[in-house]
Amino acid sequence: MEIDELKKLIEKGQEKGNLHVKNSNSKEVGHIELNPMLHIVFSISLWKGEKWVDIRTWVLGQAGWTPTKKGIHFSANDFDKFREQLKEMQKFI
Repeated sequence: MEIDELKKLIEKGQEKGNLHVKNSNSKEVGHIELNPMLHIVFSISLWKGEKWVDIRTWVLGQAGWTPTKKGIHFSANDFDKFREQLKEMQKFI
């Protein structure tokens, strides 16, 4: 996906409202509910003209949904490498 297309999707996502991610440069792609107060959130963002992937746990507290330090953030350029490692891990699950 080209950067301009992603920018449009991010803007569209902000209009609809992301459940977790409120950053104007990010688009929440989806989440997994581990329990009602703990989610794993998948998002993509733009930073200095480059796409970034973020997979992070979020907790629901008094102030609403908040990201935790538990997670990973990496360049979308490395996503294929990440996906290959997930395939390798799946062999052991």
